Amino acid sequence: MRQNRKSPIAETAVRHIAALYAIEADVRGHAPEARLAARKKLSAPIVEALKPWFEKQLSLISSGSTLAGDIRYALSHWAGLTRFLEDGRHELDTNPVETAIRPVALTRKKAYPSPSGRINILYVMGFAARPIARSARKAA
Repeated sequence: MRQNRKSPIAETAVRHIAALYAIEADVRGHAPEARLAARKKLSAPIVEALKPWFEKQLSLISSGSTLAGDIRYALSHWAGLTRFLEDGRHELDTNPVETAIRPVALTRKKAYPSPSGRINILYVMGFAARPIARSARKAA
């Protein structure tokens, strides 16, 4: 973690969030019930302390700052950000889902029409388009 000497508030928030990710790394791969138990014991106290801390810091910093906007965003999405504490099947963030759907999104992107107006049907079907060898073109 890179130290940020300009914003001790941001640095402290990142330390708290890093602690949550460390807990998640320890429970990853366990049964949902075990993950939930560990989260209630280890993560819940961090999260419960983080919300009032965010609210206090928000009152101390300029309301127009980027950090204030980030804190307001976190507070306005608090229910969604803390949902992982209610169900052991939920992840702390959406990274695993985004990683899983990335190939689908890449294929979909390549399925859009090209500037010529044609759709590469091989990408739509999930195959990589390969150029046809010259010898095969001459034979055809």
